[in-house]
Amino acid sequence: MGAMTSVVALVLAISSDMASSSATAAEYSETYQNTLQQAGVTDQAHGVRIGSFLLLPAFGVKTEYDDNVDNVRDHKKEDIVTTSSGSVSIKSNWNRHMVMLGTSQRKITYKERNKRDAVTGSYFLRGRYDIAKETALNTSLTHSRSHLNRGTGADADVTNPIDYWIDTVSLGFKRTLGYIQFTMDGSYIVSSLLDKAKAFGSDYEKKKSNIVSGTLSYVRSPGNTIYLSTKLTDNQYDLVDGTIRDTDLWDTRTGMTFYSGSLYSGGLYVGMQKNRNKSLDQTKDLLSFGGNMQWNITRLTNLRYSYDKGIQERDAASNDTAEITSQQLTLSNSFTRLWDGSISLQQEDYKYDGISNGSDSTVYIGKIENSYALTDSLDVNVGIAHQRKDASDRDSEYKSNSVYISLTYIH
Repeated sequence: MGAMTSVVALVLAISSDMASSSATAAEYSETYQNTLQQAGVTDQAHGVRIGSFLLLPAFGVKTEYDDNVDNVRDHKKEDIVTTSSGSVSIKSNWNRHMVMLGTSQRKITYKERNKRDAVTGSYFLRGRYDIAKETALNTSLTHSRSHLNRGTGADADVTNPIDYWIDTVSLGFKRTLGYIQFTMDGSYIVSSLLDKAKAFGSDYEKKKSNIVSGTLSYVRSPGNTIYLSTKLTDNQYDLVDGTIRDTDLWDTRTGMTFYSGSLYSGGLYVGMQKNRNKSLDQTKDLLSFGGNMQWNITRLTNLRYSYDKGIQERDAASNDTAEITSQQLTLSNSFTRLWDGSISLQQEDYKYDGISNGSDSTVYIGKIENSYALTDSLDVNVGIAHQRKDASDRDSEYKSNSVYISLTYIH
């Protein structure tokens, strides 16, 4: 009953400020990464063939008007933000094994707040070695420049972003034996601050992360799975003020996914998270749980609800760890073969207690989005959104409305 009450409260909160609300379509980077994964496999429409390789160029532009670009309660200011993106990758098109090399660059420009303009980008190398049938070894190297907001998830301070160089090395193994599937992955990530003069004392100058995870699954049929997984994330922060903060997060869960073949699909999980601040000898335990349910009302219309509860550390500033409860309700419809639309309502509750010092808050997000495929390679997206924050610190509350249009081209 608690989840249903929250959804009703979310609908009332959004509708009081906005007649309609919506779900986000895939961002440019997500769309491009999906294309890279499927090109030459299930996607034969994209890419320029060069011998036994595929060249995959892409570009995108998004222009957004925001009536409260600073996410503040009083003295709201409007602005127009334009994001230009470009990517190019070359991927092998072999029967077995895979190698890929690429880069993606992005420029963000503000009409009024020029000091917030930023350029980010990444360079990556990926590979897959097929040891035997249903057995593969994956590896990747990434060097990227990221423009991060202080905060956790949607509860972020957008007025003081900070830049980091992030280097990632990852290695993964996957093995399938009949109905049994086993995966193991490991990553080493180093984040380095670009400009110390722009940092706060609670920001980190360098962060080193070691991540190890493993999953054992029983796959009865596509979409029908029972699994057990565990993940350890160990972080060491070298803070700007000269101190060191060490944390780790254990996340162990078991769950299932199901697919009826037409009408229903979804999944459920339950687990235990243990977040430990080794520098302060503080520990927080949390029973995490969540899942999703999708109802295919018709062949072209579906309704999806998701719920998740877990612990997350902040992306930039290192001093706050949040217990986040997130839920989202999305109604999607394919009006034609080329035109898709969706409406979504989202609520995220942030609880900062025990080992952090943030202000408890709730963020409501409503969006309407439409996507139209002009050609096989060119998509146009149009969306409107409303976002509202309620918090125990009343001065941090705000409301904002935005509208955007974007174009994405993938050859």
